[in-house]
Amino acid sequence: MIVTAHGGALDTGRNTLTYLQKMCKFNIDAIEIDIRRMFGKLYLAHTPFDLLNPKKLSLAEAFIFVKENGWSVNCDVKFIGLVKPVLEEAGKTGIEDKVIFTGSVSPHDVKHLNAGCAYLNASFFPYKMKAENVPKIKAFIEKFGNPRLKGININYRKITDEFADACQRVNLDISAYTVDVFEHIERVVKYPAVVNVTTNIHHKALQILGREVRK
Repeated sequence: MIVTAHGGALDTGRNTLTYLQKMCKFNIDAIEIDIRRMFGKLYLAHTPFDLLNPKKLSLAEAFIFVKENGWSVNCDVKFIGLVKPVLEEAGKTGIEDKVIFTGSVSPHDVKHLNAGCAYLNASFFPYKMKAENVPKIKAFIEKFGNPRLKGININYRKITDEFADACQRVNLDISAYTVDVFEHIERVVKYPAVVNVTTNIHHKALQILGREVRK
């Protein structure tokens, strides 16, 4: 089970230096950052307006934290066409296999996914995230022939018992976001198909899993 600290966890501010610095103190597996491009350079930004912030962080700066802490990094790309440049940037730091893509990954991006992995958002698929569609969702992923497509990334509210059981039957892994209530984390992590939980209260998720909270 991967515990991912959602961007801005513990009120540190999304995509901020404060967030990265504070996460260094916790025994998390991954951080989550939002990525946009401006004038050919990659930045941490949730919205286009965040790109106007003079204190915005470059992706290169964030990747230094990833390498120093041995994290994986959930790169929530905010529009299509960013898989290739993100992996190129990760390669400069030697962490390309630590990259986990979510967000606006398109079928066209899949051919550039030659390192790291991806959990695909619902928008990638021509099917709704329902239990009866799980076999078709699995088959749709497999048609790309890329083993780095690991599964799906969906809101935890859509993970019903029926949906989770259907995913387990076809070996379809689930990355669940953003689970911020203790009882909901307890429920979600019990499903064998769920391999990642993204949360703003990662310290609680670590407690539930019986892991050390701080380094």
